[in-house]
Amino acid sequence: MRFSRLLIILLTALFIAGCSSGTAKRASVDELLVVTKTQARMTSIFKQIKQRQLAQLKKMKIPKKLRPIAEDYIHKIALIYESEMNWDNVKEDIRNAYTSTYTENEIDNLVVFFKTPEGQLYIEKMPVLTHKVIEAEQKHFERILPRIKALINRLVEDVHESDKAVTKLSEGEEKKDVEKKEDKK
Repeated sequence: MRFSRLLIILLTALFIAGCSSGTAKRASVDELLVVTKTQARMTSIFKQIKQRQLAQLKKMKIPKKLRPIAEDYIHKIALIYESEMNWDNVKEDIRNAYTSTYTENEIDNLVVFFKTPEGQLYIEKMPVLTHKVIEAEQKHFERILPRIKALINRLVEDVHESDKAVTKLSEGEEKKDVEKKEDKK
């Protein structure tokens, strides 16, 4: 009897500690999200995407009379992003990503770092850095794109040749089946 009471008390204490630790971790993540200006960065990213799409549209050879229609669709797509990917909709998922990736101690250390001038500088320059990294990746991708296209074309040719061989083989099998039937008669 004493053992079962002790076990219940111990389990209850562990449960309460786990709950409070989870709450503390969530609070730490919330502080990290504020310190890193995650919500503002998300809003900025959506605006940048919209501006890039509009800039790409200008580069495309679309007749002038169709441009307003295309721009209108870009604005509508942006509205869908903003309504579905807004902070209220994604905050919990982002919080869960942090809590499942980092320990509470790691999150607390990140908060401390991002409160420093260096951490704030990192946050401030992250959009510029991200843009430069994406440009670098695109440059490398553009260099390998012809090779990828050639490989895809070769794959299509190989599949086509394989289909011909299978068709020829199945036609030969059918012919043999017909000949066997005729021989049996």
